[in-house]
Order: sequence, then structure tokens, then C-alpha cells
Amino acid sequence: MPAGPFVCAARTARVQRTARIWGESWHVEGVARVLRNMLFKSRGENNFQYNDWLYGRDEPGVPAATTASDSNLVTA
Repeated sequence: MPAGPFVCAARTARVQRTARIWGESWHVEGVARVLRNMLFKSRGENNFQYNDWLYGRDEPGVPAATTASDSNLVTA
């Protein structure tokens, strides 16, 4: 069942807010840059906890993770 327009609008707004926050954290100088780098180094290489919601399957308005054509893919 497709998401309604209000769900899609709320999701789009969240994507925009998150992009703005990420942009502000990437474009810093001085002590803020050192702290940002320390934070990212302290996390695992594949730790995407702050972005998992973007691709989550159970969130309202999130597109389906797989399609019928994906059923032939082999996962390890």
C-alpha cells in the first residue's frame, strides 16, 4: 500500500533536516573538526546507526527494500 502524501511530506522534511545537520557537521573548522573526527573514528566502519532510518523497512513512507526482480539475487 503506497504511503499517503502527508507521510511522504514528513519523510521528505526529515531527509532535508538530516541533510542540513550532516552538512553543518562536515563543514566545520578548529576544535569542532577535531571532535567530529574523534566521534567518527570511535565508531565502526559499517556503523550507520544515524542513517538506518532512511532505508528502514518498517518506517512509514519508506520505499520497499526489494522488488520482484530482486528475488533472484543471492545473498551471502
